[in-house]
Amino acid sequence: MAGRPATKRTGPRRDRTEGKAAIAQAGAKTTVQSVPQDSAGPSGWTVAALKVYLAQVRLEMGRVTWPTRRELQAATAVVMMTLLVFAGYLGMLDWILRRVFR
Repeated sequence: MAGRPATKRTGPRRDRTEGKAAIAQAGAKTTVQSVPQDSAGPSGWTVAALKVYLAQVRLEMGRVTWPTRRELQAATAVVMMTLLVFAGYLGMLDWILRRVFR
């Protein structure tokens, strides 16, 4: 519908097998939020949608658990050692196969 904003129901989680009566009996309150619908341009993005998206990205980046310097160095060392082991293995395999097929 073009004239009415979309609605989004929020409330307690429930099993799909439960009916609406189960929520009403538990005394849970369900609220209705109005979700505005912007008239989207040809690509579907608007300036307002971009601002909302960037605000959500910033919020999520704040929730990230970043590794400490020590954890990062340990993980990097593991990756480098793994690369060296595989490079050595492939180098040996290449040398052996070159000798066999000459």
